[in-house]
Amino acid sequence: MLDLKTMIKQEINKDPSLFTELVNVAEVSSNELDAYINKNNSSLLFGEIANIIEYLFPEKDIEILEEYSKRIDVNKYDARQALEYLFINMLPSRFDYLNKLKTSSDEENREFAKIYELHYENKNSLLKYIHLNDLHFNSQTLYAFKCISEMYQHYHEHKIEMLLSMKEYVEFTINEYVHDKFLKKYYFLRFYSALSLTMLFQNNVTECRRMANQVIDIKVRKSLKHKATMLQTIGMSYLFEDYKNGISYLYKAKELYDEIADGNNGVIHSSINLHQIHWGEEPDDLKWESEEPFDKHDIIYYFVKNNKINEAKQLIESIDETRLSERDLAFHFFSKGLVDRNLDYMYKSILQFKKVGNLFYIRLPLNELRKQGVNDLLIKTILT
Repeated sequence: MLDLKTMIKQEINKDPSLFTELVNVAEVSSNELDAYINKNNSSLLFGEIANIIEYLFPEKDIEILEEYSKRIDVNKYDARQALEYLFINMLPSRFDYLNKLKTSSDEENREFAKIYELHYENKNSLLKYIHLNDLHFNSQTLYAFKCISEMYQHYHEHKIEMLLSMKEYVEFTINEYVHDKFLKKYYFLRFYSALSLTMLFQNNVTECRRMANQVIDIKVRKSLKHKATMLQTIGMSYLFEDYKNGISYLYKAKELYDEIADGNNGVIHSSINLHQIHWGEEPDDLKWESEEPFDKHDIIYYFVKNNKINEAKQLIESIDETRLSERDLAFHFFSKGLVDRNLDYMYKSILQFKKVGNLFYIRLPLNELRKQGVNDLLIKTILT
């Protein structure tokens, strides 16, 4: 069994100046840290211990803290900190710990377990509206988590306007209602993660990059998936602006996805393909055998860019429009407009991108209209 007190004390004995540094890192008083190290019956919260371990043992902090979390009493306050840490970092023991927390004698801890279970239902699914409407918590912290969960739901359902309508309110809720410093940092990590892509789709690339970098730079342990997703988002934001910067970020994201190797890689290959094709470069990884619409759209775009119109027509006819998502339909109309040289499909693509609230990729059909000599005043009229 890990003896964290001894481990920390040994590091301080090696370098006494560490004591002051750890006071600042853990955000505790000197008396609190001294008592924790030297008195058997003294303890620190899980979040405070996590800050110290991440600082002292950055190469093995995840392993240490996952093992330590198993000893956190599910009836104590910091069990909810351990729960957030396990889930945000996607650690193997997270569902075992959640099931233990469901049996806690502390009502608020059981409520934490309940909303996390709903949020991570079947490990990957989203909260349903009926669940959200039925949840009523006394905890202000849980209310903030519920609001964040709603934002994620709107994002995955492409309800961008609804998500944006919550932005200021959720930020206020986290700032005002979440008093736990450890949880607040992680809730902001979740908040910025949801909003970075949303800002991209609003064509606000400056805010998109700022929020993505907030996630990367925020001083908490986070999964590689968080960093990979944010690097991918920043890379995508350079699609119309800078090939070298964009592809550099996308390759960095791919390296992390490959390291994670969980089969859920944010379709990074498609982001890279689109970036390369758009800038006239040879794509790395076209999925010629794939039945996914986005893979077929990548290939169609490649064919058109290389004047292989017959091949593009044949492929686009293999796509069943009735089975496409609202987002894929916007790209589909753009692809049809390219293949058929038909501006009507470009207009349809623009309207579809507007419908799903994606004002970034809408620039694809808009740029084609401009190439065809469509008047800017008419384009502005379409966008209003």
